[in-house]
Amino acid sequence: MHLEIHKVYLIAKYVSQCGIKNRLIALHLLLACSKPIDIYKPIDVTKSGQSIKIDFEISKKGNYQFALLFDKGDDYEEMKRRLELFGDIDRNGIITPVSLQIVKDGKVFFDEKINAGGYGWGRTFDYEERSITTAVREIKTFSLPPGRYSVVITTLEDVPAFNGIESFVEFIHYDPKI
Repeated sequence: MHLEIHKVYLIAKYVSQCGIKNRLIALHLLLACSKPIDIYKPIDVTKSGQSIKIDFEISKKGNYQFALLFDKGDDYEEMKRRLELFGDIDRNGIITPVSLQIVKDGKVFFDEKINAGGYGWGRTFDYEERSITTAVREIKTFSLPPGRYSVVITTLEDVPAFNGIESFVEFIHYDPKI
């Protein structure tokens, strides 16, 4: 982290000392140093009262999405079984009720219970040095203004149908290309 801040400082210093053409190049380098928000945290959706907390800061307004991710499994028959549980874009499958609480700059921004169901797409991501292919179930997507945020997502019911299925909460900058 410290090294990344140092890189940004050096690029910003360079930008202030160069001509307009070089400034544009340097600004592109500076933007490349900014990491997009892409957070994955494990959560046990089989038990009520399981929570994860995410603290973050947004410097630029944009669309951000909270979602549940479920490991599809490796075996074809197991994958088919799990996809029945997850549902799809037209069927909810087994609902996973959660509460989503968002505090922005010390004030409640959003606080609701959501019955998350179905899944609309898949995602593969690296977690603890392994690649996991998942079904993505949206919780909520927001257009968030700049600020400091603290988010808590909590499971509200036992969902034993998901026993043995690794699950995650995902928080990402969401910019679908249509």
